[in-house]
Amino acid sequence: GADPKNKWVLRNVVKYKNSLPFIKYLVDNGADLKTKGLLTNAISSNDLPIVQYLVKNGADPNLGLKKAIRLGYFHIIQYLIEMGADPLKLSEKYQRRALRIQQYEG
Repeated sequence: GADPKNKWVLRNVVKYKNSLPFIKYLVDNGADLKTKGLLTNAISSNDLPIVQYLVKNGADPNLGLKKAIRLGYFHIIQYLIEMGADPLKLSEKYQRRALRIQQYEG
């Protein structure tokens, strides 16, 4: 079987929207949640439960905010901001886009 400690296993599981229980299994067996790209992969998959799991376990919500805005995933944008992501740290272009998404969705 696949080695859970191999960072590519976890990245691919997150990227291709596999189940949260399987991700937890990998982490319980040594997978590193600090693997680069996990949060943005979860956002690309539009998978809020996995995004929540990653943020609650130390992922920086600011790292994924730009991706969530670019993809227009309001529920993920809202969650990341609730968890401390700061849209003011982004370029003006992304600040305006976030505001438009919020007005449309909110």
